[in-house]
Amino acid sequence: ERALKQALERNMLWLDTAQKAASMGYFAYNAERKRFTMSRMANSIFGLPPDDAMLLRDWVAMLHSQDRDSTLAVHGQAMEQRTVLRTQYRIHRANDGQERWIEVWGEYGDVQGPQRSRMTGTVQDITERKQAEEQLASYRTALELQVRVDPLTQVANRLALGEVVAQEWARALRSGTPLALLMVDVDYFKAFNDHHGHMAGDLCLQSVARALASSLGRAGDVVARYGGEEFVVLLPVAGDAQACAVA
Repeated sequence: ERALKQALERNMLWLDTAQKAASMGYFAYNAERKRFTMSRMANSIFGLPPDDAMLLRDWVAMLHSQDRDSTLAVHGQAMEQRTVLRTQYRIHRANDGQERWIEVWGEYGDVQGPQRSRMTGTVQDITERKQAEEQLASYRTALELQVRVDPLTQVANRLALGEVVAQEWARALRSGTPLALLMVDVDYFKAFNDHHGHMAGDLCLQSVARALASSLGRAGDVVARYGGEEFVVLLPVAGDAQACAVA
């Protein structure tokens, strides 16, 4: 857990550094000519020569296939409604085909003026920031899982049990289905632990947890360590006969 937290702190620093170091380009888009005029930095972001212009069809061709429809829809809506554009999407850079994340801000000038079909704005490569965010999300998920898993037996802990019981109880009330819960206590565990030692006692609890988990065959069934040598098995949509069979 300490290592994960340290990694989380490092990634927060990387994220902050990436944001500060990010370079920004500028563009002007002429909707009538379907043409982008861009700064050198903007051209560099898209992988174009420094003083090159970009046609609409060239920009569309760069869009990542999974982002193309949504990106075109967002841009089209902003142009049609003359609203401020703020969006993020992926491209395959023109010069090397590398996948990059782009953030765009854009707005129209005077709607009644001669430039009503012209949008100006900024473009920024946020690939490193996105990668850092994805790593942070991965670490957060790992930490969340860790605080819901009993570290000794690797089954759900009491916190996770409380959450899933509340969810399954509410579902059982809504659907009118049964919900079974088994309380499992390891007999003579204190005597075993005192005689063989705590290491043997830990191995014993791990074996019990594996045995309990292996006896369940449905995806919704849950084994949790309730505390000490006590375990709980939660069996959603299980009646008396099925619960007794599992027990």
